[in-house]
Amino acid sequence: MELHFSNTCVAARIKCCNDLLKLLESTIILDEEQFFDLMYAAFHLIGLDHKRMATDLGYNISTVTRWKYRRACPNISKWANIIGWIKSALTEKINISSVFLDKKRYSQEEIISLVNSQR
Repeated sequence: MELHFSNTCVAARIKCCNDLLKLLESTIILDEEQFFDLMYAAFHLIGLDHKRMATDLGYNISTVTRWKYRRACPNISKWANIIGWIKSALTEKINISSVFLDKKRYSQEEIISLVNSQR
């Protein structure tokens, strides 16, 4: 099975990730509303994996799900670690997506290999 991506779609995905990454580099998250906006952008708009974040950072998946859906907010002391993970995940997504601009067709095995090599 081959997956097909248009250059326009891939470029738009990279731009969204870059824009959020730049925002995080230049902005300090100061309150819960901003934190929830970040979670929405990262997990709903960009499509980062909240289950992976939970595993990587040692949180319960249901806890991170509550953050994702604005049902609970972590203590502000945890925000820097969470934001750091999001920055890292965005960078990984940019790197993986950038490869698709060079080559439009990948087998499923190539994609799996590419994703695993970025981790």
